[in-house]
Amino acid sequence: MRNFRVIFILFIGSLLVTTSCKKGEDDPFLSLRSRDGRITGEWLISDIGGSETNKTVYHSGMLEGNSTTTVTSHSFSGFIWTSSIETTFVTSEETTTNTDVSTMYFNERITIEKDGFVTFKRIYESESEVSTTGHWYWVDSNKNKIGITFVIEGESSTFNIRQLKNKELVLETKESSNSSNSTSTQSSESEIFRTYEKQ
Repeated sequence: MRNFRVIFILFIGSLLVTTSCKKGEDDPFLSLRSRDGRITGEWLISDIGGSETNKTVYHSGMLEGNSTTTVTSHSFSGFIWTSSIETTFVTSEETTTNTDVSTMYFNERITIEKDGFVTFKRIYESESEVSTTGHWYWVDSNKNKIGITFVIEGESSTFNIRQLKNKELVLETKESSNSSNSTSTQSSESEIFRTYEKQ
């Protein structure tokens, strides 16, 4: 009986050492594979969501007191990327809203290698596949590894890793900015996510 307890304690201890705990917002609570092991492989896009909001408020000139707000919402189904753009104009006399919807075929595959290389293969609309190669690295390689940066042709893109499972990856970008000039003030916020399934 005593030997069984010793073996059981050693087994639990080994699990604590070899498993990876939740780090991303929607990560599994516990995984038997490291984040390095889960991130590598070929990923096919399966969903796009989120929205972007841009607002301009005029504080001088002919448009003083007026404002324009544009909200772009994204959805994805069957490799069709849909963007719904709602623009609201506010004046002292009335508020008007216009909505426009655009669709585009979009297919993306990301191959993430253990040696730090990454390949993107994309198809937009009826165009032929475009393949680009670069490298990737963890934003915080010595800590929780909750961010990843891709460097392609000298341009870098950084994403938060909202979820990283053995078969599912969710990359997220959150941005906000404010600026002003002599006639207006501009503000923007965006939160976009892309979901990928491992092939």
